[in-house]
Amino acid sequence: MASALCKQELTCSVCQEIYRDPHQLVCGHSFCHSCVQALIQQVPAGDRLACPVCRKRFPEPPSLRRNEPLASAANAFRNSQAAGGTSAVPCDWCQKKSAVRSCLKCELSLCSLHLKPHLEKPAFRDHPLVGPVRNFEQRKCPDHGEMLRMYCSTEKMPVCSLCAVSGTHQGHDLKSFEEAETEFKATLLLFLEHANNKLQGNEAALREEKRQQEMIENSSRVLKQKMDRVATDLKKKMKKFRSNLSEYSDQEASNAKAKLQKNSAEIRKDKHRVQDIKNNIETLLQEQDTFQLIQVFHSKEEKIRKELDTPLYKPVVVSLDKNKVYKKIEQSYAELQTLATKFFSELKRECYREQLTLDKSTAHPYLQITENGLTAIKTEDEQPYPAHPERFDFWPQVLTNKCLASGIHYWEVETQGHWVIGLTYRPARIKGKDDGFLGQNRISWSLMQNDKGELSAWHAGKKTALPRALNHSRVAVTLDYSAGTLSFHEVGGSLSHLHTFTTTFTRPVCLGFAVYYKKPPSFITLMKV
Repeated sequence: MASALCKQELTCSVCQEIYRDPHQLVCGHSFCHSCVQALIQQVPAGDRLACPVCRKRFPEPPSLRRNEPLASAANAFRNSQAAGGTSAVPCDWCQKKSAVRSCLKCELSLCSLHLKPHLEKPAFRDHPLVGPVRNFEQRKCPDHGEMLRMYCSTEKMPVCSLCAVSGTHQGHDLKSFEEAETEFKATLLLFLEHANNKLQGNEAALREEKRQQEMIENSSRVLKQKMDRVATDLKKKMKKFRSNLSEYSDQEASNAKAKLQKNSAEIRKDKHRVQDIKNNIETLLQEQDTFQLIQVFHSKEEKIRKELDTPLYKPVVVSLDKNKVYKKIEQSYAELQTLATKFFSELKRECYREQLTLDKSTAHPYLQITENGLTAIKTEDEQPYPAHPERFDFWPQVLTNKCLASGIHYWEVETQGHWVIGLTYRPARIKGKDDGFLGQNRISWSLMQNDKGELSAWHAGKKTALPRALNHSRVAVTLDYSAGTLSFHEVGGSLSHLHTFTTTFTRPVCLGFAVYYKKPPSFITLMKV
């Protein structure tokens, strides 16, 4: 009931809501500022605004004054309502209604009805009003019994006026509650700004996490597509392999069958020839006329003897050449293995492929780094790079932006001219001529192509000449940090091994490059993933 009465007294008669920014007309009635403005706009031209309560008319425009006490009481009521479940402080005057404000000078908590004298009468204007106070003793100085009205910055505690004048806080840095409030709120605003900055950082981190998630999902989708393609290709090759096995067996059987057919044809030919001789001999044996027998015998004797002396056809021994079939199967299987190895090599390259960019802060002044950070070109003109402690000052070298301390990684580099591709601990040795060259010291390993196209591997100043030159312009670099291997391959139709370093990595490493000579133009480009 008391809460209902309090709400009624703090309700704007225009919008029927708890006062928000109440302003008072000359007649003494208050309304929400937005409600008064709306009423003014609704007044017909040439007419005057009338108070919605007492109907008193005012000159145009009416004089408005913010009702601070009423605004404070309305806000306190609204806060008490929002607290929900917290028992209300009763009015000390009537003990029936809930208090909406407390007077620190009178040490009374008052409902909206009994608060009116404090809001309207000039005698109460200097009485400080705060939200409802349940226990005034908690706001009093334990030494002097006076209300705490000041703040001691030295001791960081509220004090009374006697503490400030003659008590233990005499000579301390003292402020009024209003000054302390201003100072605390200024600090809170700084805290708020800091919290907002941290929230922005969190939001940026969440956006980055979302971007990483999208990248992972995209990479997973692409990888799955490639795996499906590899599986499909392997399935086709396996089907062809199985078909080849049957084909090889059938072909060899067909060859053997053809030989057997040739043997049969030759044997039949001999059979027909001998059968003809036999028939002639049997015919002569049946001749009754001796004279005729003698004549025919002498005419055919030589032919019969020749035919009988002719050896029969000796059939070729025919068998299935299993060794030939096996060799064909072995060759086909080797081709299948090579193809499968190629597929898995490509899949491995896709799995471990990683995008890096060149760190311009390390680039030598005569190396031009493209805007996308992927290409380094040797130039004639010094680049306007700012000073940096990690910038190479003698050798035309540059490092990548990321250090690695685990895992397997793969990159491809497009090359031209005289170049070096290397790996080094970071911070690298960047100053001077003696050991700043990649591969010249114990903390770096490198592959070099000189201006004659000759390849060599370098570590700790030791050169290992490689027996071949590149047929293509692209070089693959594979790092297996845990295994301690750094491998270089030529990228053509397949990967062709150039050189592998084996060591034990003890610190994070990063990729580095050197580009020499302007003519012919020399450059390196990190290929996009």
